[in-house]
Amino acid sequence: MTMVSKFHPALLALLAALLFVGPAQALPLSQPGMPQKPLSSQSPAERAVTEGFQAIAKGDLKSAQAAFNEALKLEPRQTGAMLGLAEVYLQRKQPREAEAQLKQALAAQPDNAEIYAAYGRYHFSQGQHSQAEAAYKKAIALDPGVFLAHIDLGELYLNVMRKPKEAVEAYRKSVALQSFYAPARFGLGMALLASGNKAEAIAELQQAARLAPEEPAALHVIGRIHASEKRFDQAVQALTSALKIQPNFLPALSDRADVYAEMEKNREAAVDYEQVLRARPADSVTRLKLGMIYQRLDRLSDAQSAYHAALRENPKLAPAYNNLAMITVTKNGKLSDALSWAQKAVELAPNVPQFHDTLGWVYRAMGDKGKAVTSLEQASRLPPPQADIWYRLGLVYEESGKKAEAMAAYKKALALQADFPKSAEAKARISALSK
Repeated sequence: MTMVSKFHPALLALLAALLFVGPAQALPLSQPGMPQKPLSSQSPAERAVTEGFQAIAKGDLKSAQAAFNEALKLEPRQTGAMLGLAEVYLQRKQPREAEAQLKQALAAQPDNAEIYAAYGRYHFSQGQHSQAEAAYKKAIALDPGVFLAHIDLGELYLNVMRKPKEAVEAYRKSVALQSFYAPARFGLGMALLASGNKAEAIAELQQAARLAPEEPAALHVIGRIHASEKRFDQAVQALTSALKIQPNFLPALSDRADVYAEMEKNREAAVDYEQVLRARPADSVTRLKLGMIYQRLDRLSDAQSAYHAALRENPKLAPAYNNLAMITVTKNGKLSDALSWAQKAVELAPNVPQFHDTLGWVYRAMGDKGKAVTSLEQASRLPPPQADIWYRLGLVYEESGKKAEAMAAYKKALALQADFPKSAEAKARISALSK
């Protein structure tokens, strides 16, 4: 009977998600069309545009719109104000109005690179990805120094078009233009990671973390990379650093719990999972993981409660059914419940050998050796081959009077893993059966 308690699949799934990260949320250093002159040398209209973009950065769209409108009153062909209004309309989910402002800006200055960069942002926001790519490339062709066109193109390649090599190139150009801009470093790190270059990715992410010490995201990703390489101590260090910046940053907290679980630091893992659940009580997967940790700590009643709670949120969690069945057999509980749960686990995930193994052990506890053999044989046929399953199949063969089959099963277990936990017992049983 097998408790599903290893975290490798869950951890690998989390790490695989690194290749599909969302866009960086930090605001750019400047917005398209924002005047770059010192305030003292700006015209009244340019100062109004500056105030408008500052208001956008603060999330005050009403003040931003008023400032841009004021700029247009002063200078009707002020393209920076038009681009600012387009950004306001985009953030308000008013794409038609945004496009109208962009058309006016382009009519006023048809060779302005920043207008094409803003058009790229518009197309990107509307899911028009090929048009966005073309607009960004046009902006760069007109002026290779348009920083946001490079960084937005990198985001498009990385997060939407799944072209990590092109994303690396775009982000490298943005870093060359503004090497101290943390989101550009972060984007380059993520693009390198998606390209499979983990060492360079870590270096860029470390740069991003130094440039934005108030943001935990880069340290979080560094921790996940270390975890994927089984550098668990370094993973914990990075994730803990992220949590020092933002103690309730749940992605880092959940990942650190997974790493602690891999390290078999079960008490530490329990503390982190419990904290995640206080913030996300409906998180069924975390409840499942916490149940596994409680089971490792021999807190079986707590484990049962966690599994039941997980199943209330998600009745298709096969491992929870499996582990409830195992605990019930272990505690000499109601075998009819154990059978129902074990069967449900197999029904939901018929290709998982551990679930057939547990079902076979439940049948054994019920005295049905024939069905126990059938389930354990099925478990032994499913990949990957596992020594402990073959050992238990040997036990049931032996109890059924099938000595030759039992010896063969014990030998198979030892051939698969010479030092598995029951290896000494397997050797003793082979010796006894040989007499």
